[in-house]
Amino acid sequence: MNIALKVFWSNQPMTVAEKVKHAPLQIDIPFGVMISHPASGNIGGIHSINGKTGTNIILSADDVRADKAGTAQHVLEQLTQQLESLNASKLDALDYVQHFRGVFSSYAALAEALPTALDGDYAHIDSGSSFDRLLTIWDSSDSRWIVNDVHIASTTDEIAEGSINLYFKSERVRETSLTGLQEQNALEISHTDTVLIALAKLQAQLKATSTVTWLPAATAFTFDENVVTTSLTSWGGTIHLEVAKINGMLWLRGGFTMQSTVTAGYAIFNFKPDWKLLKSFSGNGSAGHIYGIAGSYIYNILSNDSASSGQIRCYSEWDCINTKSAETVRQAILANNQIAPKGYQISLCLGQLIMP
Repeated sequence: MNIALKVFWSNQPMTVAEKVKHAPLQIDIPFGVMISHPASGNIGGIHSINGKTGTNIILSADDVRADKAGTAQHVLEQLTQQLESLNASKLDALDYVQHFRGVFSSYAALAEALPTALDGDYAHIDSGSSFDRLLTIWDSSDSRWIVNDVHIASTTDEIAEGSINLYFKSERVRETSLTGLQEQNALEISHTDTVLIALAKLQAQLKATSTVTWLPAATAFTFDENVVTTSLTSWGGTIHLEVAKINGMLWLRGGFTMQSTVTAGYAIFNFKPDWKLLKSFSGNGSAGHIYGIAGSYIYNILSNDSASSGQIRCYSEWDCINTKSAETVRQAILANNQIAPKGYQISLCLGQLIMP
C-alpha cells in the first residue's frame, strides 16, 4: 500500500520564494490524514509481479536474477584453491636477490658505501689501469668485506682459457675433426640433422651421382639396323655406342657404323619416351633444335679412317616439357648433311632429360 502525504498550513500557503526569505519559519505537520493511492482492483493491493499473480506473492532467485544460495561461496573456494596453487609454484623471493653490489675505486669507498651486506654479496675493486681488479665478498662472521681474489676479469678477454671449456675461434672450428662421422643414405638434408649427419648425407649424394651406369644405345633409341649399327670396329677393337644419365643430362659415347648413305634430315636414332629431352618453344608450338650442354645442336662426327666427316643434329618436332608430352612428341638425331657408309666415333651431351 502506497502512502501519500499532504501538508497543510494553518494560514495561507506560502510560496517557495517567501519561505526562503523567512528561513526561521517553523511548520507543524499533523500526520492524522492518510489518503490511499488509487489502484486497479482492490484499493491498495498488489496482485501481479514478474508474471506471478495473487495476494501473497513469493519471488524466487530466478525471478529477480539473483545468484542461488551458495554460489558466491563456491566461487570463493575455487579462487582460494587457485591462489594457493600459484603461491606454491612461485619462486622464492630470495631467488631474486642481486648479490653483485657493484665496482668501487678502493676498499675504503666500498666500506663507506656498503658498511653492511648480506651473505653471498660480492663486489669488485678497480683502482685504475695500473692495478689489478680485486674480488671482495661479505663476511658476515666478521661483518666486513674480505678480499677473495686478485685480477678479476671484466671481460672474457682477461680470463685464461681452460683445457675443456675452450673459447670459440674460427680457426679452431675449421680444424675440428669429424669424429663420429658415419655412413648415411643419400637423403635430403633436414633441419633436425646434426652437422655430422648432414655431411654424411651430402657425401652419400655425391657418391650416388658419381656412379654412372652406361647402357647400350638401344636402351634409349630405336633405329633401323639395316641403315645403322651401334658399334664401330677399328684397328683398336670394337667400340659400342652407349648412353648414360648424368646429373639429369643425356650423354652419348662410343661409335656407330652407317650401313648405307643417308641424306640430310634422315632420322638415324629416334628417342624412346623415357629418354626424351626437355625442349620448350616459349609457347610457339613449333619444331626446333635441342641444344646440348655446349650450347650447340649440330655435332661434327669423324669417320674412323679420318677420310670423311659428317654432321648430326638433335631435333624435337614439338614442345616437350613433361612426361605427358614425352609420350607423344617425336624427337630424333638427324643427319644434318649427307653421311657416307662408314664408322664414326662420338662423345657428347645431348641435353637435359625430362625424366633424369
